[in-house]
Amino acid sequence: MKRLARILSPVLCGLLTLAPAITFAAPAKAKSSPPPEEEPASGPPERAVEAYRRGTELYNDAKFEEALEAFQEAATLYASPDFQFNIAKCYERLGKLEEAVRHYQTYLRTAEDSGDRAVVESTVEDLERRIEEEKNRPDPNPEPEPILEPELDENPGRKLVIAGGALLGVGVAVGLGGGLGFGIAVAGDNGKLGDVLNGNPERLTFAEADEIATRASRNQTLELVMIGAGGALAITGAALLAVGLSKNKKAKNAAGPAARLSVSPMWSRTGGGLTLQGSF
Repeated sequence: MKRLARILSPVLCGLLTLAPAITFAAPAKAKSSPPPEEEPASGPPERAVEAYRRGTELYNDAKFEEALEAFQEAATLYASPDFQFNIAKCYERLGKLEEAVRHYQTYLRTAEDSGDRAVVESTVEDLERRIEEEKNRPDPNPEPEPILEPELDENPGRKLVIAGGALLGVGVAVGLGGGLGFGIAVAGDNGKLGDVLNGNPERLTFAEADEIATRASRNQTLELVMIGAGGALAITGAALLAVGLSKNKKAKNAAGPAARLSVSPMWSRTGGGLTLQGSF
């Protein structure tokens, strides 16, 4: 056996040297994938953010006019509901309630997931109520109505003077015209009746003489009526004329002389009358 082992040992050693070596490789490291390309920023641009920050600082310092301008600048650079909300807050602080309501409503339309929707809606309702109250509130310091100075009538008695002069002229014309016209007719009829009594040269019948007497009586009545009516009109006109002239005199019109009226009689073959001349 020892002899056999000495023979086989060299053979086994040779076989072992020819067999491939078995090794355990270390696990491979994971390949790092290339970094993904950076997506373009979806947020507001830097200028809009800067305007927003500036507006916030101004708002906190109670500089609402300047803050409003900054927030409006941010809104022109980037459409954000937050900018509309801040603009509305500035308008509310400045007392411009209608503008505040408009921008609050824009915020509610554009901010889909706003957690303060109920609060903003309540604010809008309150502002709308205040706007309505201000519209119906009486002005505490209304502008006084202008005092209209009464127009000074340069000729306060002008209408009276004109009316009085017209009535006076008509009255005189009626009195003189009616008195003279009917008086002449009555005189003619009375002359014919006198001729009847003095021999009746025209050979008038009794009926004709009676008709002449009746006509003379009627004309005499009309004569008296015309004289009375003319006299009444003339007296009324004279009174109105006197009152009008008195008013003009008291007014002391500096623009021109006071109203003047002159009455002169006028005669002709067919009758008489008056001529009125004056300035009013």
